Amino acid sequence: MSTNSEIISSDIICSTFDVDNFSAVVSYVVESASSLKEKVGTHYKGPTVTLAATLPHLTRSQVASTNWKRTMIVLTMNKETRDGMTKDDVNALKNVHNDPRIQALTSVESSPLEPPYSNYYKFVVFRHPFTRMVSAWRNKLQLVDGNINKYFYKNYGIPIIKLTRGPQAEMQFLKNQNANLVTFQEFVIGIKNGIVDRHWMPQSEICQPCTVNYNHVGFFEYLNDDTNHILDQIGVKDEIVKADVVSPAGQTKSTTAVTQELFNALSQEDIDAMFEFYKRDFVLFGYEKDVNSPTFPYPSIPERQG
Repeated sequence: MSTNSEIISSDIICSTFDVDNFSAVVSYVVESASSLKEKVGTHYKGPTVTLAATLPHLTRSQVASTNWKRTMIVLTMNKETRDGMTKDDVNALKNVHNDPRIQALTSVESSPLEPPYSNYYKFVVFRHPFTRMVSAWRNKLQLVDGNINKYFYKNYGIPIIKLTRGPQAEMQFLKNQNANLVTFQEFVIGIKNGIVDRHWMPQSEICQPCTVNYNHVGFFEYLNDDTNHILDQIGVKDEIVKADVVSPAGQTKSTTAVTQELFNALSQEDIDAMFEFYKRDFVLFGYEKDVNSPTFPYPSIPERQG
């Protein structure tokens, strides 16, 4: 699906594609670093530009940004190397968010709204606010491979625990971390009290899509179709980067099912509070609030449902 409508997303992919040398620039079109620091703390380093050799994308956290960065890194490789790779090789790429080919947009002199960036092929990918929120909680504040995320617990988990359980709860957590993880209910309370990171803040608060004329508007719920369409549009023929996407969470219990369980256990007051927090995302992206709807979590795009 392509559209020029003014939709806001937290993962915006701004890209340019040079067919001759298979090069691309991927950049985040987001608010200024100083503006975001006020919202998500001093750890925000600014938007990212990926100087990779093929595909570009402006990624928003918890919306397949890892998959896109893997794709872009692979496309920086020469054709002989790519031809010798399998999809397992692509999926095995680690630490892609710290790859040296990814730089802060603040280090680039030109504005993303001016040439050459304004001439790039641009696409944006959205995700249902509730499943994105649950994905962030599972990935950042629950055990992953048996371990906690120390950075997120130091900066977000412990503040949430102290807020919901009292100041003394920090010591109890430190004595037995795995038994005292942040619950989803506590996560909701934390959000209601302003404990927010870019991984779960509203997508419409991170990017500035209303000022960008996108070539393609995609949705996480149609990730394979949208990924393949975008790759076709920029001339990428390599089958190893064609979409066959399965998120880590999808290998266990689906985020959709977990989201339904968690939201059905919340009070109506908390559900309404989360809807209000993400209201602009819901309105702009065409998602519905009811997790028990037969079309959840798909956006309201009749021609693409089913």
